[in-house]
Amino acid sequence: MKRMYMKRILSATAALLHLAACGPDQGDAVPKAASDTVQTLTSKDGKISISVHNSHFTDIIADSARHPKNVPASSLILFQHDPEARITIYAANNGPAQTDAKAYFTELQNVLQSDETQNVRVGIATDNRMNYQTDREDRQGKFNQYCIAIHEANIYTVCAYSHHAGQKELSEVLKELSLSR
Repeated sequence: MKRMYMKRILSATAALLHLAACGPDQGDAVPKAASDTVQTLTSKDGKISISVHNSHFTDIIADSARHPKNVPASSLILFQHDPEARITIYAANNGPAQTDAKAYFTELQNVLQSDETQNVRVGIATDNRMNYQTDREDRQGKFNQYCIAIHEANIYTVCAYSHHAGQKELSEVLKELSLSR
């Protein structure tokens, strides 16, 4: 009887050791990214930097055919594209601020919401930033854009856009944006 009891204990112990050697059950494990790399994109004037995780952005500012419409080339201070994520980022220095931040953001919100060709969602303005997102249909399909307007001594606009990525992915790309003073 004692021998039978010892065999059961040894069998149970062996089974537990075998399970422990196999590692955690994949259903309970949280998947990890293969590697978390950070790419820092910096505007040509050094004022804006954006840290993006696991990205493959390349500078395309010299490609004037790809410049965003309604953004003068002289204002464009950052223009990057990630061909894998199919996301493009640009930053523009729109010149010196002419009003205080509250008045600027109120006017920007009014202008954005008056454009009936696109869906607009405007975030709550802070002391010097306001985010907004737009989407519209064009000949290539749904065009999503997520932007941050920055009011400092100068006015900056930083946007991420794509025909393939959704608003959540675009906002994630701009999550770690900083402005040097």
